[in-house]
Amino acid sequence: MPARRGTFGTSRNPFGSGTFGGLGQYNIGDNPKNIGDNLKDLEAYRLEIAWGNGQITDAEYAASLAGLVAAADPGTRTLLSAQNKLEDVTYRIGRSQADAAGLDALIAFDQQALAGMNPGNLRYRDVKSSLDASLAQRRSRDYGKIVDDYNAGLTSTESLLAWVENTIGSLPADAPDADNWVGVRASLADRIVGEKDAQVYQDYQDRTMAPADFLAYLTGRRDAYDMDSPKWAEANRRLEDAQKNVKNTALAVRDQDVFNRYAQGKISDNTYLVYINKRIAAMEPGDPALPEWKHKLTMAAHSIAEDKLRHEVNIATAGSNARSAAAHKNLPPTAAETTARKNLLAFYQAYIRTLNPGSAEARATEENIVSLKGSGRGYMSVLIVKRRK
Repeated sequence: MPARRGTFGTSRNPFGSGTFGGLGQYNIGDNPKNIGDNLKDLEAYRLEIAWGNGQITDAEYAASLAGLVAAADPGTRTLLSAQNKLEDVTYRIGRSQADAAGLDALIAFDQQALAGMNPGNLRYRDVKSSLDASLAQRRSRDYGKIVDDYNAGLTSTESLLAWVENTIGSLPADAPDADNWVGVRASLADRIVGEKDAQVYQDYQDRTMAPADFLAYLTGRRDAYDMDSPKWAEANRRLEDAQKNVKNTALAVRDQDVFNRYAQGKISDNTYLVYINKRIAAMEPGDPALPEWKHKLTMAAHSIAEDKLRHEVNIATAGSNARSAAAHKNLPPTAAETTARKNLLAFYQAYIRTLNPGSAEARATEENIVSLKGSGRGYMSVLIVKRRK
């Protein structure tokens, strides 16, 4: 057998005599008090695991922690640790119960918890952040209730805006929903203006608002914006449209008055034609109503000319008939009657050349021409003339 070199020295510890040395590492020969503390720690750990796994109630776990606090010696680290754990568990259980009770209860719980904390503490900031989120959620909930009333017709847009204004006024500077409420306020303000606009337009359409007041309102709406902003441009376009509408409405009223007075025989043919000519002269070249008014002028001039020629024929024929009756014999037409008939015949012959041969107007005009060529003094009783407006 080979010879051994050296010895193990005085220590038989496989870990040496340093940090890991000594029999104490094997927990051998400890005193009874340490053994009791170890058993308590083990029991506390078991209860903590059981509570975390949902195997015991909140009340049972809290009671066990309270027991540890009661059993700990005053002024010891064990007491402070037990008290800290009990306070933490009490807070967590209490907050969970408040959360289950509702948003208002949760807010009240967090507010009370913050009252005992130092604002410079991380725990304080965490709780405050949670509280701020809950307060924002409650504001949103309360606003939703008012919106429901609004949709049911129980309140107005002005009431919604007043609520939002009050809410913004009470918000802390660091409220997480501050920007959102500012946006809601702007949206409601625009909605109120839009509702006012709609009412003004309705009043104007119902003729309960004077045109001058209508235009003054729209002018004020436009001038409230910066001239370089898109809203000014939009408001200016609406004002220009309204100005055209007011002008066209006034013209339509005047037109109808002239038409009615002419139909009633209260203005002359010449006055009527002059009015139509002036209306045409005042129109822009691209006015969509211009072709209609030009057609109206053409038809009016034609109708008036036709009526005058027919009137001359009727008067001349009546004179010839009276002359024949006085002589008690059928005398030939007078020169005036013959001239009047020729003029009317020439009028129809010129007019038919402007018509489509396949139109009803052309057929009616042709019948007038034939009637004038072949009839005697009684031709007017069978003359077919299509009246024009």
